Amino acid sequence: AEYEALFGLYKKATFQEEKMRLMKSLGGFRDMNLARRTLEFSLSPDVRAGDVIFAVAGVAANSRARDLTWEFVRDNWPEFAKRLRGSKWLLRHLVETTTGFATREREAEVREFFAKNPVPEAKRAIEQSLERIRNPFLRRRIKLCIRLRRMFISFHNNTFLLKVGGHRLI
Repeated sequence: AEYEALFGLYKKATFQEEKMRLMKSLGGFRDMNLARRTLEFSLSPDVRAGDVIFAVAGVAANSRARDLTWEFVRDNWPEFAKRLRGSKWLLRHLVETTTGFATREREAEVREFFAKNPVPEAKRAIEQSLERIRNPFLRRRIKLCIRLRRMFISFHNNTFLLKVGGHRLI
């Protein structure tokens, strides 16, 4: 019910900034079916190419859905590459969804994936992501930043939703 209410607000939103906030919020639910739904919706014709990253980043920020996000990005890479072609900023942010990983296995997966699917516009972002995955100190720092970011986003979104919807949804 909460997801549907938030999704309804997204559909009715007229301001782009409002849509971006709501899109990010759709990724914060614990239910993996809802996370998958948000990811699938991100590639629908209803979402502007420039807004795709907000849905993906919203789900990737959810530690429970990080693996799901990576799987979805890999499986749908041709579509992402097509929709985000020419936008260095958007491609870089898509690559950055991998920075929350903290194992050597994931580092190898990310390295291998981008070796097979080169993204010249995001070369630096790929290198930085791999460095963050590799470095244990940075991994701990990233985990702390992710927790703080989630707390901030949760607070910010709840405050925003109180103003927009008149009641708390999440």
